[in-house]
Amino acid sequence: MVPDAKHQAGKPEQAALIRPELLTSQRVVHGGREAKPFDFSVCLNPYPLPDSVATAIAAAPMERYPDTRGQKLTGELAMLHGCDPERLLLTNGVSQAIFLTAFGLLERGRNVLIIGPTYEEYAKNSALMGARLSIFRAQPQEGFTLSIPSLIRTIGELKPALTWICNPNNPTGLLLDKRDIEELADSCSSYGGLLVVDEAYMNFVDENRRYCAEAKNVVVLRSMTKDFALPGLRLGYIIAPHRIARALSAACPEWSINAPALAAGLAAIRLREAFETQWQRLRLQRQSLEGAAAALGYGIFPGTANFFLLYSGANARARRFREHLAASDIALRDCTSFNLPGFYRIGISSEENNRQLLGFLAAESGPTGQDETTERREKT
Repeated sequence: MVPDAKHQAGKPEQAALIRPELLTSQRVVHGGREAKPFDFSVCLNPYPLPDSVATAIAAAPMERYPDTRGQKLTGELAMLHGCDPERLLLTNGVSQAIFLTAFGLLERGRNVLIIGPTYEEYAKNSALMGARLSIFRAQPQEGFTLSIPSLIRTIGELKPALTWICNPNNPTGLLLDKRDIEELADSCSSYGGLLVVDEAYMNFVDENRRYCAEAKNVVVLRSMTKDFALPGLRLGYIIAPHRIARALSAACPEWSINAPALAAGLAAIRLREAFETQWQRLRLQRQSLEGAAAALGYGIFPGTANFFLLYSGANARARRFREHLAASDIALRDCTSFNLPGFYRIGISSEENNRQLLGFLAAESGPTGQDETTERREKT
């Protein structure tokens, strides 16, 4: 039965019960949405899951609730990072870690600084909490490098409650050194702010440059889905100062991590040496693919993890590339949503798939490829 107007009179509108920020929030664009045989739009470990990890998943107890805080996996990860287990909180992927961080640490009207172009979930979740957003944007003509002094000045002007940075950055691949992160953390601390460092891709970085950010006002977000080839299970974690970790733990829904994910995480951690070999192979493949694409005339911004950024050109050349890509069996991550038209993020896939991509790029390079490339960032 449909209530009549008289019955509804005097009742508040349902919209008034909804958090106002939700009424204007929009979904973030992600890779992996196209059903194509050769998918480079996601940045994952493409190697098959080791048998022991698959076995652990299959053997996970489904007849009882999982350990709500995943104490065994938490302990293993804390040992790996050399931190107190009380500072580490397991999450349902980095997406939940981002939401919990924004939910637990932001109030309406607070300033937030996002170092971009970068993953758009930081802006979405900060906006959901009613924060005032500012972007410090690296430029392609400068190789997407960051001026740390300029960034520190911006932090001093805005005095943000949270400053979000992805390191290495998605989609540009830029990796800040540990000293740079420490300087940014010190600057945020001067104004009572926190630095949130998303290190979802850090395990793909060369071991000699790999680290975990550490400071009294730093919140680190980590993933186990990309590097350990577990995207379907959703597993990540937060490392934060004790007081913040306790607060975020209080906000985290019970049983956020299911039993198969906990089992997979433990099994994967114990196979870390094998995964290290895979990550090294992916770095070599990335470097090879970057070099081959650059030789074809594309603007290449070398990565530091398992992806890199390619510039297809401008105007007619960009349109032709986009049209031919849409008609092909290949999916790339169009970076228009990052306000980078003509740019594509390319996640490294299997060697055979990488050859398919090179064939497409060679067919599309044409004689004008060298004319419309951007400056290339030198590998450091």
